[in-house]
Amino acid sequence: MQYLFIRIVKARGLSHNESPYVKIRISNHSLRTKPAIYRPGEPTDSPEWNQVFALGYNRLDLTSSTLEVSVWDSPEQYLGGICLGLSDVLVRDPPDSPLAPQWYHLESSPGQNSCRVSGDIQLSVWIGTQNDDAFPEAWISDAPYVSHTRSKCIVSLERGHDIHCRRAVDDCLILVVEDRTNKEAISLGHIIIPLGSIEQRIDERHVAAKWFPLEGGASAGPIVDFRPTAKQLWKPAIGILELGILGARGLMPMKHNPYKGGKGSTDAYCVAKYGKKWVRTRTITDSFDPRWNEQYTWQVYDPCTVLTIGVFDNSRIFADPSGLEEKFDTRIGKLRIRVSTLESNKVQPKIPAGMDIRLSQAETVDADELDEEFDTIPSSKPPEIIRARYDRLRILAARVQTVLGDIATQGERVQALVELRLLRDYFGIAAGVGVQADEQGPFRGYGYNPVVNLSGVAGNTLFSLGTDISFNVAKGTFDEFSAGLSFNSPFLISALNLDDKLDAVKASCYYTFNPLTRTAIAAELKHNFSENGATIFTVGAQHSLFPFTLMKARVNNEAKIGGLIRFEVWEKLLVAITGEVDFRASNNKISQVGMSMAFSL
Repeated sequence: MQYLFIRIVKARGLSHNESPYVKIRISNHSLRTKPAIYRPGEPTDSPEWNQVFALGYNRLDLTSSTLEVSVWDSPEQYLGGICLGLSDVLVRDPPDSPLAPQWYHLESSPGQNSCRVSGDIQLSVWIGTQNDDAFPEAWISDAPYVSHTRSKCIVSLERGHDIHCRRAVDDCLILVVEDRTNKEAISLGHIIIPLGSIEQRIDERHVAAKWFPLEGGASAGPIVDFRPTAKQLWKPAIGILELGILGARGLMPMKHNPYKGGKGSTDAYCVAKYGKKWVRTRTITDSFDPRWNEQYTWQVYDPCTVLTIGVFDNSRIFADPSGLEEKFDTRIGKLRIRVSTLESNKVQPKIPAGMDIRLSQAETVDADELDEEFDTIPSSKPPEIIRARYDRLRILAARVQTVLGDIATQGERVQALVELRLLRDYFGIAAGVGVQADEQGPFRGYGYNPVVNLSGVAGNTLFSLGTDISFNVAKGTFDEFSAGLSFNSPFLISALNLDDKLDAVKASCYYTFNPLTRTAIAAELKHNFSENGATIFTVGAQHSLFPFTLMKARVNNEAKIGGLIRFEVWEKLLVAITGEVDFRASNNKISQVGMSMAFSL
């Protein structure tokens, strides 16, 4: 989510004032800064605010909007203002450097008393996201209950006693010391420090420590931390643990957003605990893929320890403002990391070392392929999933077999030199010029004859008509001439062809009864005009008797019967047994018997 950031720094040359403040007005937002502060010894005409505002950003709304910044003195005395257009506001993305504030001259406004208008104001305006460095310190945001979205740090003072540091909405820093050795936390005291009493640090000089008395609370009870009070007597740390909390992906919706018609929403933040120190990131509102980009460190005294990280949903975002109904944050998930498993002086990779997923395309692998790769032997998956795997393998094998067969056939027949193709949705023409080996004469195999080949097809989704012509230029004869007509549907495929230089006519059909069991029948009728009008009629069928066994059979009018049985012995091994019987043969009726094996890698 993008925000419009407005940083009000300071002013100079103002007219006499008592407690000046700044008003910001844009579209439907009207904001007001806290009262100004003055550095010791500085004149009253140079007040400082050092306040940042973060407003919900909409590019369409802000293109024609203007930003009005005005300085006022109590009670409602106009000291000047400026008006800025928002169409050319710069966009800042970390790690870009922060935008330097600029000076703008205060001007009078129609309808306001201009007798006290003078001086300049320093501010900066930019567009950023929740990853911006200024977002955690922004006092007003478009997110409701923004005070519950800040980063927090909880450090244990002594074993069982925790100190909570948080930024309050009443310009005070509140520190609460609690005893958490029991199930219920017992308050040991608290400190309230007004932010106005804290001196601003403007250089690198050391800030001296101060003692603050605890107010209220119960007795501290027995001390359970027996380490010396002086840190010089503590055992030295063996190293520093650095944790970078980048973000999360694919979070589930945890509640309904009333501002978006009850749409699912998640306002996630991350909590990390190591030893006595807890850290909490800021809350990323209404995002299933939050990005925090925050870094924390811990002192490590023992490697046999565990770092715990959890992700929670902020339930206070849409809670009852009256506070009558107390809601607890919902845990989304957590993980634990053993410090002993981390490598020293090395950032732990998000992917295995030595692997480049861009080269291996690991992220593009289909989930079914990974499921098949890591399946047990024998498979533990249901039969329908296994059948789908083998069907996918058969389709791939059939495509490979078809392509290799076409390549082998064309390689034996013609060595193409030039080929032109014109392809459209329902129309295609191919023309080629090549050479064919001379298989006649005493120099058989040593000569080549030029061959011209022309083929074309036209049709639609149901019918198609095609022809194939091959002309031998040296001999002046047609080596091949055929034509065909086909009809295609999801369950029936039929064709009528003229083959062998129009010397034979062939009609065939193939009908599928059940695609699941691969049950189908086929018939073919072929008639040769030159071979004494010989006619051959063949019928056949196929069926999967078992999930891994396919049976085929055929018979023709010449008393020839053939059959095939194919077994899938293993997911990558196929075994087929074929045979053919010729009942007209006088000596040996079994004319063909064969066995083949196919193994895929």
